[in-house]
Amino acid sequence: NGLENSVDNYLTNYDMGRSDLFEIETVYKENEVEQTFTHCPLGQQWADDDMGKYGILYCKVIDPSIAKGYNKNLEVVHDQFVLREGQCHFQFQMKE
Repeated sequence: NGLENSVDNYLTNYDMGRSDLFEIETVYKENEVEQTFTHCPLGQQWADDDMGKYGILYCKVIDPSIAKGYNKNLEVVHDQFVLREGQCHFQFQMKE
């Protein structure tokens, strides 16, 4: 899109749109975007299908891969999962 592959431009250039079914709080910090999801329709479907372990695996593998594809220096800290802790917590951090 002609924009720098910075952390500030990451979410607006994410690989897929997010529906209004997600409930998200987003906080922009220096070299970081922090997101907390209190409702995730993907997580809810995995829970409904008794497939939570696969949902967590998906999040552990896919989210960091998308970030690395955007910028090799963008790292993901995903320390809480809606399927385990009741919310997902992400920190997208640009490493130098």
